Amino acid sequence: MTTTTELHPVDQTLPAPRLLALGLQHVLVMYAGAVAVPLIIGRALKLPPEDVAFLISADLFACGLATLVQCIGFPGVGIRLPVMMGVTFASVGPMLSMAAAPDVGLLGIYGSVIAAGIFGILAAPFISRLLPLFPPVVTGTIGLVSVTGVRSRWVTISGGAIMLLLGLLPKMAVLVEAVPLVVLGGAGLVMFGMVAATGARILSTVDFKNNQFNLFVVAISVGFGMIPLVAPNFFKHLPHGLHPLLESGILLCALVAVALNAFFNGLGSKAAAEADAAAAASSAQHV
Repeated sequence: MTTTTELHPVDQTLPAPRLLALGLQHVLVMYAGAVAVPLIIGRALKLPPEDVAFLISADLFACGLATLVQCIGFPGVGIRLPVMMGVTFASVGPMLSMAAAPDVGLLGIYGSVIAAGIFGILAAPFISRLLPLFPPVVTGTIGLVSVTGVRSRWVTISGGAIMLLLGLLPKMAVLVEAVPLVVLGGAGLVMFGMVAATGARILSTVDFKNNQFNLFVVAISVGFGMIPLVAPNFFKHLPHGLHPLLESGILLCALVAVALNAFFNGLGSKAAAEADAAAAASSAQHV
């Protein structure tokens, strides 16, 4: 009698042609978002086109490298899940604030990014222990898997390899630099619309009926997150060093959500937090 173990969908391999096609699809879906940040920062700093193109190439290369590390996985590093790693828009606000400061500029942005990376590496082993602090609104996994429905990490590995290759092609970065931002904005509209829709789907898993405190958590958090957009001068009397943090709506929303969830709902067990996060992540995926 022989027993066979079924291969998990995450580890399934696909024929090479389909693998490359799906990998390219993932790249195209996230491409606009990946190159928008270096375009925004480079033009805010009034960099020459060749320097903006260099930022785009470096961005694509780093995204491809991070994707490969995460999807392939190495001892102690990498989650071995189908994810496409891209630059975050959460840092655009703080970087624009630093770009506007004459004594900071591009070198200050580079230094802060390096410091943030080192901090992230050092803090990563302890983040899982903080999971009970985060409500499902914050911990839901939103990614390209929800757009394409593909679960194999080998698809995103091929996508990471394609991005790595694009980062080594300077002509491609020069071409992207010449594209108006409105064109990239139109291409990214669908992607970020899907992110918003997936966030709404995750919120549908929250228990609002039996726990009315969750309504306060969501409402107040979203309200704080909107402050930098609707009232840019709200924090003008606070210390100037805090402005890069206070001008990020995503950061404000996350911090307020964590604090209010801990205040109203207390700290649950790690098992319960993992179950909530898994349910939120499952709801974010197309089946």
